[in-house]
Amino acid sequence: MNTGELKALRCVVCRREFSALQFANLNKRLTCSIDCAKERWRKVRKNKRAGYAAAFRERHPERLMLQHAKKRAKDKGLPFELTPKDIVIPEFCPVLGLRLKPSAERYPTDASPSLDKLIPSKGYVRGNVFVISHRANSIKRDASLEELEKLVLWLRPLIQAKSL
Repeated sequence: MNTGELKALRCVVCRREFSALQFANLNKRLTCSIDCAKERWRKVRKNKRAGYAAAFRERHPERLMLQHAKKRAKDKGLPFELTPKDIVIPEFCPVLGLRLKPSAERYPTDASPSLDKLIPSKGYVRGNVFVISHRANSIKRDASLEELEKLVLWLRPLIQAKSL
């Protein structure tokens, strides 16, 4: 290899080519300028923070559920009297039987644990709050008991007729 020739490098941020001597000690020659180096490390730190947040969501779902419930209670003017000990996440959803698994993502999955108020107007108080799957809570959220009963009465004969 000829030592007189310098290899052209490509910046990982802006994709511009630069010589190996230019900013030689900057980020192991991955970026062409200090501005690109700052941008690169901003992205690296952001990704690390996102990873830490995902791990926290997975390890401590009850703390997040409590925090979010407290905010919802404040926003809606509902009573809030729960402590971390009041939130017990069962292995399976008592409604649908799904294995409950906290989601590492920002948005819940069907099997994510969800805090449910039996009587919504009573708020987040002991005896009125249960942990069920997000799917079960979504089904329950928008329908009254009468609407759910009507839905079952309508669906049962249709499903039974198709299975014959």
